[in-house]
Order: sequence, then C-alpha cells, then structure tokens
Amino acid sequence: MKLISRGLLLPLTGFLLLQACDNPGLIGLEDQQFQNGVVIDTATILTQTVPVERTRTDNNLLIRDFSGFFYNPISYRAVGHFKDPVFGSTDARSFSQVFSTGGHFGENPVLDSAVLILRYPPLSTQAVYGDTLSRVNIVVNEITEELVDTAEYYSDRLFETGQIIGSSEFYINRNDSIMLQAIVKDGPDSLIKSPPQLRIKLDPAYFTSRFVNIDTSILNDQEEFLEYFKGISLSMDSTALSSNGALISFNLASEEASEIRLYYRTNDNADTVSKSFPLNSAATQASYIQHNYSNTPVADVLNGTDDGMLYVQSLQGLQTRLSFPYLTDLIDSGKVNINKAELILSVIPGTGTTYPPIPQMSIHQGPGDNGFIRHIVDTYANSTVATLFSGVYQKETNTYRFNITRYIQAILNEEADDDSLYVSVLNNVYQRNQLMGSINGVSRAARVVLGGGEHPDYKARLEIVYSK
Repeated sequence: MKLISRGLLLPLTGFLLLQACDNPGLIGLEDQQFQNGVVIDTATILTQTVPVERTRTDNNLLIRDFSGFFYNPISYRAVGHFKDPVFGSTDARSFSQVFSTGGHFGENPVLDSAVLILRYPPLSTQAVYGDTLSRVNIVVNEITEELVDTAEYYSDRLFETGQIIGSSEFYINRNDSIMLQAIVKDGPDSLIKSPPQLRIKLDPAYFTSRFVNIDTSILNDQEEFLEYFKGISLSMDSTALSSNGALISFNLASEEASEIRLYYRTNDNADTVSKSFPLNSAATQASYIQHNYSNTPVADVLNGTDDGMLYVQSLQGLQTRLSFPYLTDLIDSGKVNINKAELILSVIPGTGTTYPPIPQMSIHQGPGDNGFIRHIVDTYANSTVATLFSGVYQKETNTYRFNITRYIQAILNEEADDDSLYVSVLNNVYQRNQLMGSINGVSRAARVVLGGGEHPDYKARLEIVYSK
C-alpha cells in the first residue's frame, strides 16, 4: 500500500489586489481595509493527505525556555481502542515507571486496598474522544522490561509485560469532580471534592506480596526500586467493547498527576493510612500508537484515489501537505508587499457531527533532525501575532484560518525556502503565550475531514492582500 497519495490540485481562489499603504505592517491590514479589491486567479495550491512521521513519545525529549528551564511537551497519555468508520481503528497504550516515595509501611502492615488513580485533563473535551457511551475495560499490566531514562522511544515501540494486576470495566463518564473519603490520621475521615479521575482497583494479593512486604531498603533507594518494579502498562481490551470504543487521555505528567495508592493498617495504628507511588513527569514514560486504515476512505486516498477531501488525525495519524508552486509569479512585474496572507480550510459539513473537529491545528514545515517541529516565522512571533496566527476551529464558519503573512513575504523576498507546509496536530510548549517548541501530537485523540482541490463546494484557498 502506498503511504502517500497523489497530489490534489487546488486553484488559488483568493488573490486580492488593492491599493494599500506603501509601508504596510508585518501582520497585515485590518479587515475593513480590504475593500474594493480585485480578485484574480493565477496560481495553484498542491495538497496531499500523508501519514505523520514516526514520532518520539518518551518524555526524555524536553523543550527549553528562555530562562533555561526544560519542559516535557507530553502532558497527557492516550489509552484506548477506537473504531472510526472513516479513519479506521486506533490502538493507544501507555507505559510508565512508578516511583517510590521512601519511608516504610510500619509494623505488621495489612493491606486494605490498592487503587490506581488516573487523573483526567481539566476539560472534558480533552479527556475522551470517540463513543462516549461505550462500555470499556482498561487493563493494567506489570512491565517486565526496563524503561531507560536516557533512551529514545517511538510510537511503534511495545514493552514486554507480565501479569494483569488490575482492570476496570465501566461506562465512560468523565464528571467535573467526584466526592471521595479522605483519610484523616487520628481523627474521623471526611468527604472531599476531588478532580475528575478514574480509579482502578488493583490486585490486593499482588500488592501485598510485591509492595507491602517489600524490604525497606528497596523502598528508600529509587534506582533499586525501579529495578525491582519496572512500571505499569495501560491498555484497553478491544474484545470487550460494547460499541466503537474510545480513546481516553490521562494526566501522567504534573506533580499532582496519577498514582498508585495503597490503603493499609498496622499493629500500632487502628486507623487506615495510605501510601502513594506516583506516576509523574520525573518517571520515564512512553506511548504505543497504531492506526489501521484498512477498508476505509482514508485507505483509498493513501492508495492514490482522489476523493476531493483531506484528512487530518492526531496521535501520529494523518496530516495535510501543501505547497504554492507558482507563488513567485506575483513578483514577475516587481516587488510586492504582502499585507495579509491567510490559508482557509473548510470542514466538510456532517463529518464533524458525531466526532467533533480538531479544536486547533498548526501549520509548520515538519520535524527537524532532533524531532522538534520546524515552524514558520509567523508562529514564532509576539503573543499578539501568534493569536492572529490562529488555526483554531471556528464553529460559526466551519473553517480553520491560518495567518501566514510573514512566511509568504519571506518567500517572495527570497529569505525563506518554498518548502512544503504541513497542517496537523502538535504538542506545543508555551511560556507567557509565546511558543517555545513543538513535537507531533501524541497526547489527545481528534480528527477532521477538510475540503480538498477537487471538492466542488469546499475548496481550500489562500487569500492574499498585497500592494506594489
């Protein structure tokens, strides 16, 4: 099967010519100044639907900010199995070390229960994608293969696992918050309001043997503990789905992220106490992501069939590649000043009804040798311009708009190469609204179907306002 489809020819439907100021601003003129323009149609956009490149998913790939601090671009990990009628099936699994917090369990500890607490992203729209009414089964396995904190792990990497140590079968119901019983030492327990989370009961016999009865010296030596217990894997049982399934994102990166929590009693304390074993950004983590496009419209496009549409999918799925081969025709008669250049992509009506369109996409030049995304100059700008750069889904018009004024001007000035651009989903790191860096999106599931060059009603277009 070919992985790259034929190029789709798109007419450039928006060259707008008007008399503008001789020294226009870099970010373009306001909309009310785009009056009395003359529309011309002299160029072509070439587009393709192509797979996203093989992507690193480990959290050893860090992005540095202006202050010298490093940030993990992968805040959330996707877990699940989802069957999409257009995009086929997606299987996502997560692997993580579990840290010891040291200390000891006391004298003659008796385990009451063991729970894996997986915290959701703050917004419900970020947490679940797919059939939100599905009954699903999340399975927890022990990892038997070491996760190395200096290694590079890619999305096709599976780790060896041992026995199942817990599972939870449930109907997806991501609430805003839940009420939990908080353990108060030497006092009555109380109910507290907690952030949205999934709580999976773990095998008490396993955790009594492997954790409660552990030698204290292992608990207090992180390196020795990670050799003793290498971590856990999270997956969804695809055979137990009640319908199409879903992909669920969990917070495994923040300081108050997910954890294994053991509740136990000791001889010298009648009260139940607890001990936490966190999964956070300090732990080495990786994700496995597999897409199967067999017998879908996407498979036909990847095999060369032109259906007039473009497909974008997160979790290292699909992206749109585009270029402007005749753009330099604009300067055949002399230098021009680009006041505004905007790429507009339209969502095909009806394709986002059941599964909502991607909330925001990015336009870029693909990954560099180090795995980081190469952005165009419009992206690396002050917060005002970055806001105008957009890429946010606009529900009112059912479109995405990208302000690429600086990029187009740089090409015409021969200050930038006219390379292909890509429209896709990224994991971005921001500081004070300014972009620090990006990798391909591997955290949250989403997809969208866009109009391509052969679509009769929803063609992609580039609108340019310029002056001589």
